[in-house]
Amino acid sequence: MNKFHQCTDIELIEQLSENDEMYNEFVQRYYKDLKQESLLVCKKRKLDKHIGEQMTHDTFHRVRKTTSFDASRVSTKEPRKSILAWLFRIQSRLFYDFHKANKSKSEKVNFYLDEMKGDLKIPSGSSLSKQKEIAERIFSKLSKKEKIVVLKDLEFKRFRKYHQTDIIEDLAEELGVKKDSIRKIRQRAKNKIQDAINEINGKK
Repeated sequence: MNKFHQCTDIELIEQLSENDEMYNEFVQRYYKDLKQESLLVCKKRKLDKHIGEQMTHDTFHRVRKTTSFDASRVSTKEPRKSILAWLFRIQSRLFYDFHKANKSKSEKVNFYLDEMKGDLKIPSGSSLSKQKEIAERIFSKLSKKEKIVVLKDLEFKRFRKYHQTDIIEDLAEELGVKKDSIRKIRQRAKNKIQDAINEINGKK
C-alpha cells in the first residue's frame, strides 16, 4: 500500500510541490472527476477529446505550482466537494486561455448589451448625466439576480473577450442556482432591457 494512502487530501495538497509520491497520490484521487468534467466541456464546445485530456494534465501541473489554495475555506463535512470546485475553477481558466489563444483576431465577439445599445435612440449632444439617467432607468427594471448577472457579464466583457459559457459556473455558485438557471436569468434580463429601450424610444 502507498505510504501516503492514509493522508488527507489537504495534507497532499500542502506537499504537492515538494513530494512526487504525494503528487501522484493526489492525481490518482482526482483524475477521473477532472477528466470527466473536461470532456463535458469539450463536448459542449465541440472540441476534440484529446484537448480535454491535455487540459486535465495541465490542470494538475498548474495545481502543483499554484499557491492559491486556501485550506481554511474547505468544508470540513465535504472537503472533496470543495477541492473539486477549486480544481474546476483552475481548469476553467485553462479552457479560457485555450479559447483566447485559438480565437481568430479578426473574429468579432458579439455582446448582447453592445447590440442592444445600438437600438437605443439617445438625442445627439446628450450630457453624461442624461446618459447615466437613462442607464439607471433601464437597470432599475431588473431584479437583484438579473442585475448581478448583467454586472458580471459587463465585468467579464471589460477585462476579457466575451464568452458567456466561461462565467456561468461562477454565477451559479454565487447565486446558489443551477447553471441552466443562469441562462434563464440572463434571457429575462435581456428581454427587460430590450423592453426598457423600446419604452425609451417611444415604441409600444
